[in-house]
Amino acid sequence: MLSLASALLALAPLWQDNPAKDLRSKSVETRLQAIESLAASEPSKDVTKLLVGALKDDDWEVVEAAIDALGVVGGKGADKKLLDFVLDHPLRRHRAAAAASLAQAYGLEGWEQLEKKLSGKTTQLAAEAAPAFLAIAGEVELDRLEKLSRSDEAAIARAATAALICLEGDRAGRLTRVWGTADAWTRCEILDHLHGAADPALVPWLLSVLQERELHDVVERRARWLAVDLAASDLLTDELSAAVREGADTPGQSRRLRLLADLVRANHLDREAACATWQAGVKGAHPTAQTAGAHALVTILANAGLEERDEGVEQLLAWVSGSRERQVRGTALRSLAEIRSAQDETVAKAFAKVLTSDESARMREDAAVALAVKGQPIAVDALLAALDDSEWTVAVTAAVSLGMTRDARGVEALTQLSKHDDWKLRGAAVIGLQRSYEKAGVPPIIDALEDADSAVRKTAHETLLRISKQSFPAEREPWLAWWEQVERAIQLYDPDEVEARRKKYGYGGLEDRETGSLFDGFDVVVLQSRGDHIENVLDKLGISHRLTAASKVPESELHPHAACVINCTGEIMPADAERLAWFVRTGGYLLGSCWSLTMTIQRVYPGVVRKLPTRGEVLDDVLAAPCAPDSPYLRGVFPDGVAPRYALEGAHLIQVMDRERCEVLVDSPECAAEWGEGNLAVWFPAGHGIILNSVNHFEEQGLMRATFLKKKEERQAYAIDHMGLRYDELREIVKEKYWNKNSQAAQEVLDLSVFRIVSNFVREKRIAADG
Repeated sequence: MLSLASALLALAPLWQDNPAKDLRSKSVETRLQAIESLAASEPSKDVTKLLVGALKDDDWEVVEAAIDALGVVGGKGADKKLLDFVLDHPLRRHRAAAAASLAQAYGLEGWEQLEKKLSGKTTQLAAEAAPAFLAIAGEVELDRLEKLSRSDEAAIARAATAALICLEGDRAGRLTRVWGTADAWTRCEILDHLHGAADPALVPWLLSVLQERELHDVVERRARWLAVDLAASDLLTDELSAAVREGADTPGQSRRLRLLADLVRANHLDREAACATWQAGVKGAHPTAQTAGAHALVTILANAGLEERDEGVEQLLAWVSGSRERQVRGTALRSLAEIRSAQDETVAKAFAKVLTSDESARMREDAAVALAVKGQPIAVDALLAALDDSEWTVAVTAAVSLGMTRDARGVEALTQLSKHDDWKLRGAAVIGLQRSYEKAGVPPIIDALEDADSAVRKTAHETLLRISKQSFPAEREPWLAWWEQVERAIQLYDPDEVEARRKKYGYGGLEDRETGSLFDGFDVVVLQSRGDHIENVLDKLGISHRLTAASKVPESELHPHAACVINCTGEIMPADAERLAWFVRTGGYLLGSCWSLTMTIQRVYPGVVRKLPTRGEVLDDVLAAPCAPDSPYLRGVFPDGVAPRYALEGAHLIQVMDRERCEVLVDSPECAAEWGEGNLAVWFPAGHGIILNSVNHFEEQGLMRATFLKKKEERQAYAIDHMGLRYDELREIVKEKYWNKNSQAAQEVLDLSVFRIVSNFVREKRIAADG
């Protein structure tokens, strides 16, 4: 028999479970728990009533939870409330959640209510909500949507067209009818809405899309994403393999080869089969397809058997030594370095030949980077010879790589190079000596503290700070005294140190994304200019930085351990360009906005990206989207459900010239449709460094540009929907008076999406051995 205490304990949950009371609690957590409890309970009139009441909660997170719960519970009267949210709520994510719940709980009945709103002022919002219903509703009358898909209002036509595609039945036929006249934005909307369709009938149509002679980058990416979704069907992999084998000289072969790699990455295609298909597909292919194939092979051969790797390596070697196209040779070289490094003698010989004899300085630079391996005498010989290359860009790249070989001959040569007449070679020698982790390299680094060039002196000092973990000033005597004390015992390379840096700077969530902790002790140099001012953002976040300007870069003590941020407009003088070119090739990170693409980046590292010629000045505000989901540079930048907006103030849109070298991080179907190009943020390796460019500004984003917002609720909704402000963050500031004026709110609530990308580059640099 239960004791009284045991009986009371058993009844306690019943006493405590009072959702009606908990929904009135001052605690948001308690209210959220109450909604969770209601969603899990038996549906009833009372449960629905409580959840409908929660739609009036002051906290938007509670409201969203109630919307989601009504999708499970349903009930009389809730459908009208949900429809009101779909058509008249400032928060985009609430509208989307309400559409999903209305479809989930009410199906065809909900569609009938929504369909009545496909006219008048609610037409666009109702059309945007339609896919949530058509994905589950089955056969419905489509006449109204068909008519709207031909609307003169582009936004309505786009939403209706995308909605039509969500309904099964003659979907392939509808796709064929609308695809040819659809712009890039509509095409991307269609592809996005097809995710999860798992419809084998889409396969022939999708492969025909990838076969098109002209296809926007933004469309190709989404077509390949959809293909990966459909790859559960053997039909796709079989048809793709046949198309690759038979279409070497046809349009779209490069896209099919990229898709081949996508399917291998997603474990939808056997690597051995993919390798055989790849071999057939690249023979006789156009150089563009060969370039794509060379890049795809890195993924296809990852963890593959030795035999398959040998076959792929043979083809890459043939391209490196025999192709007339520089991009084919360069992509093959970089891919070969990943698949089988220059520690392999055959590969080392091929790279050494490029470094010593290729007519392209860019190829020689890439070869120098690829030869930065330990224990390969061929690499050391070639890098030693490259120190005398006629192009200084090749020589400085080779100097850094020579140190990374950790060879005694390299240390000796770099010690001599540290006394060269050219400051660029002396500075590169310092970095090379650091990367050698050899004690014999420390005294010449200390001597460089008295170099005639300020950048070399700064490089030497920053290098010594990293080697020693000391904080002596940039003076030779204290460092000589320190070295005399520690030379015997010091260990210059500690394999545990990389892991320690990873733990210190590694990504652990969003908690440090807008704090100075990541930047403590890190040197940020900002080139001031006329159009953008990231220094203002850094000031507001309390992040230490140094300033420079056009014609002043040679005096800025720029060194490869730093990040240099180039504001728009980014005009620089020739001496500035030389400094920045040296900075990047020796390991620096160059991060630019907007016009810096043309004014700085193309001058520092030409041939990878350029400004797209446009019919006029690009002035717009466009929806953007992350498009490299696996990239560490996008971690934490765009929370789920956020639709970033990029303000384009005379923007220089990015045309990617060397696609397999350059990764697009953010794009915009809207921008592609309106202006002809949708690449908004890209990065690529440059020597031992990295270059990032974003078409928008670091500072003038978010509420600063959203002057059309009139109410504080609209500003708060904009900050959540487009700037990534979290519910818990809004909760802390929701009552602040600055929300009443756009100009004041813009000063307090920053759009930090581009800054977060910059932060991720800093994080990765600090984790790396040269950070």
